[in-house]
Amino acid sequence: MDIDYRIYVKKYFIFIFICIICIFLSILSILYITDPLQLFHKSFFHKDKMYYSMREQAAGIINSFEFDSVILGTSMLENTSAREASQKIGGIFVNISLAGSSFYERAIVLKKVLQKNIAHVIYSLDSVYLGCMKENSSRPTKNWAFLYDGNPFNDYKFYLTKEFIKNIFSPAANLRTIDTDRPNAWFSDPFHAVRFGGLAQWVQHIENPQVNNFLLHELPALAKKSHKNQEQPEGYIREKESALRDYLDSYLIDIIAQHPKTKFYLIFPPYYRFTYANMAQNAPYNFHLHQYAVRYLVSKTHPMKNVHVYGFEDQQFLDDIANYKDTTHFHHRFNSYFLDAIASNTHILTAHNLEQYLASCKNLALEFNISQLNDEVQSLLRKQKEDALQTSKSAMELTAAYADGQSTD
Repeated sequence: MDIDYRIYVKKYFIFIFICIICIFLSILSILYITDPLQLFHKSFFHKDKMYYSMREQAAGIINSFEFDSVILGTSMLENTSAREASQKIGGIFVNISLAGSSFYERAIVLKKVLQKNIAHVIYSLDSVYLGCMKENSSRPTKNWAFLYDGNPFNDYKFYLTKEFIKNIFSPAANLRTIDTDRPNAWFSDPFHAVRFGGLAQWVQHIENPQVNNFLLHELPALAKKSHKNQEQPEGYIREKESALRDYLDSYLIDIIAQHPKTKFYLIFPPYYRFTYANMAQNAPYNFHLHQYAVRYLVSKTHPMKNVHVYGFEDQQFLDDIANYKDTTHFHHRFNSYFLDAIASNTHILTAHNLEQYLASCKNLALEFNISQLNDEVQSLLRKQKEDALQTSKSAMELTAAYADGQSTD
């Protein structure tokens, strides 16, 4: 009797195929149930945990959390309390700020979140517009933008990676415990917090990469005027202005225009005065573009009754280095200050006060003494070196005295 092995081979491959499908469906089912980023539903297992990167985690917050208002900034707004915003402005806020993000990246998230019935959006107008920055090289949009395309089926693609598959039965391994009020707040992290309080704190922690290059190289070079005043031809400036307009229109203003019922609070974050002084004194074309962006945003949004633009660059606190951990990042109390401004309708830039505001900001930037700041830094560095030498000398003397005592015994 002849045996037709082809039947057995066919059955074998069908069995293997069914097994593979079952395994694959089991994996998908487990990923759906555990759902570490909460893309498909609110978490059953880790309600106080989130993924470390808000570029991806924001999709889960948008899909599964109950809210009607958002804070969508960069590290400038990460310290803003959603609870405090809700109390002072109204609504139910969540903070989904993306560290180091461009307007282009945030547009991906903003378009998605505005599909919900959103009452308020607090948004930071960071200076990335100067270079019309699109992608953050460390988190390319191709790796996460699909989470916001409205297709829930391709969201699984993010989970079908080595990072999540290897921890399929312990999904919390890819998460961290957070405060849902401000998930990516950094103000309490000692790495950042120790540098608030004054220039001496910066110098004391000079090994920190966020201030090291500035204190040891950038600031001394600027004080010596080794950076020449960089003028640019008129054609170059006009080209940059055109690119800036397109950037702001495409990734912010056009989106706002489509949502007249949502209130937008656009905040120019107040960097340490040196930042503006360096532009005004050493790269005036950049300072021109910065002021051009302020003027353009105010003029474009002026007819929109649901939009307010806020500027703090004329305030005195920008001159106090104690309020900053580096040349841009301010103390978290100013995040509360922004909310107070929104609640009380202060610091709003309008067609009526804009030119006076810009003139004041320019004068303050030009009056800032970069050389004097460097002198203070050099004095503190010399004192630090002298203190270190004295400490070393004292230690050597104690060691020698101890050695003499031992030899006498």
